[in-house]
Amino acid sequence: MKQRHHTPEQVIRKLAEGDRLLNEGKDLAEVCRHLEIAESTWHRWENRFGGTSDKWLIGFWWGELHRTTIEPSTRQFGFPA
Repeated sequence: MKQRHHTPEQVIRKLAEGDRLLNEGKDLAEVCRHLEIAESTWHRWENRFGGTSDKWLIGFWWGELHRTTIEPSTRQFGFPA
């Protein structure tokens, strides 16, 4: 399977679609084939992103991606790195 990097929005969309398909009675192998991801990827995404609201999740990811630009500004106020 070709390696891809999904954006947080794509991950959220695929998890939502996968949950819908699972609720319709499809098994996980079928869902992963439909989404073109490995089952291990599904489980990793669920552990990392499952049970969170979309807006919070996107905000969290944005902060994680830009942590290097946020941290130096907090150090000047005495917060630990």
